[in-house]
Amino acid sequence: MANSLDDFLAQSGRVKGAFRFEAKTETEKVIRDWIEERRSIAREKLEEDDREGSGALKTSIAPNYDDLPTEGIVTIMAEDYWDYINSGVNGVLNNFGAKYSFKTLKVSRDMKDSFTRFIQNNGITPFEPEMSYDELAYVLATSTKRDGIKSTPFMDEAFDEASIKDLATRLGKAIVLQFQQPI
Repeated sequence: MANSLDDFLAQSGRVKGAFRFEAKTETEKVIRDWIEERRSIAREKLEEDDREGSGALKTSIAPNYDDLPTEGIVTIMAEDYWDYINSGVNGVLNNFGAKYSFKTLKVSRDMKDSFTRFIQNNGITPFEPEMSYDELAYVLATSTKRDGIKSTPFMDEAFDEASIKDLATRLGKAIVLQFQQPI
């Protein structure tokens, strides 16, 4: 039995690659290190703006290296609602100038269920003893649709133009070093 994840991965042979990206070249190492830095910045921004919620969004921010060897592409994955938090959502009665907008105060079952899970996972209790979690979820969801969601540009700030230029500079240096090494 493995004592740690590293022990397990060491014993799992070829499956190891499915659990962890192993940079094989200097340029892949540069990309991996840069992505980990950017990922940390995105997570820190969510914390700074007190937007952690259940923590699902923060923990979901992860790279997908599947296409790196063949296409040179790394996809940053996150919960499907990440851009609503990143960009913000105008409320029915409150316009931030966001690219998304709630159209009505009507709360969908999925939205209510999501709020119910959030309330339960965070130990939030209803305002009044006779109020159920579903009722509280409905009240909070309606309030969110009315007031909107303020933008927390955690991805925009983590992966901004300056950071992309930084990656290009790092890659350029790594490539130059590779050409300077004796064969």
